[in-house]
Amino acid sequence: MLPKKQKFIQKGDFMMRKRITGIMLGIVLFIMSPLTVSAAPMVPAPFTSDQLLPVAQAAMAGVTSYQIALVSTSESNKYNPTGKDTVFSIYQITGTSSCIHILRDQNISAAGKNLSDKLDQYFSLEGNMEKNYIHRNDIPWFVLTDPVTEKNLSKYNIQYALRLYDSDTINNVVPVYTDGEVYQFTQSGNGTVSTYTFDAASMLLIGIRQENSETDSKGRTMTVSLDYVFTYNQFDTLTVPAEVIATAKPMP
Repeated sequence: MLPKKQKFIQKGDFMMRKRITGIMLGIVLFIMSPLTVSAAPMVPAPFTSDQLLPVAQAAMAGVTSYQIALVSTSESNKYNPTGKDTVFSIYQITGTSSCIHILRDQNISAAGKNLSDKLDQYFSLEGNMEKNYIHRNDIPWFVLTDPVTEKNLSKYNIQYALRLYDSDTINNVVPVYTDGEVYQFTQSGNGTVSTYTFDAASMLLIGIRQENSETDSKGRTMTVSLDYVFTYNQFDTLTVPAEVIATAKPMP
């Protein structure tokens, strides 16, 4: 029998870069640490993945804010016959029903060249307008303003943003395992292996690890790994900082 769901009970370009670098380092250290320190062995749970997912999705109804930390690594020799191209990306996405904050730090090594791309971005609902504040690399803060539409409003729907499954996921029925602190299952398909981890008390998704490896007809390979960690209901006061609003240059 599935457990009942429970409510689950953050100047200047140089300083901005320093802040982003510090946050991103924290994300890497956090996301690479184990999701659970339980020493108990994983044993079969009395239900399967298709029974767990709807309950976990229903638990999202109690979520008022969230943060997703993501570390992504890809390697490929498809376009570089003398070696591997690599892309290492770190994301932090924080959201409420009226504000979303995105941090991204991406490092690309391709064809003997190294590139870095940093992004700090806010989306904010302000009356019947949506404002998009952007600071990318050495470009100072600027802001885009658009009328609110059904399309741009959907990103603020927390349950939609955190939807857990589609028909392929729920129809791929696999066993669930537990150590008493988490529930976990692994699905495979189309070259991708995905492991989902849920908090046993709240039934909320707390982690995903995905690995994909592909080889084409010429023997060229691409491997991708994604590690997500989810945190909930600690970011309800998220707003665009006053200094960002004050310095952002309006764009037509």
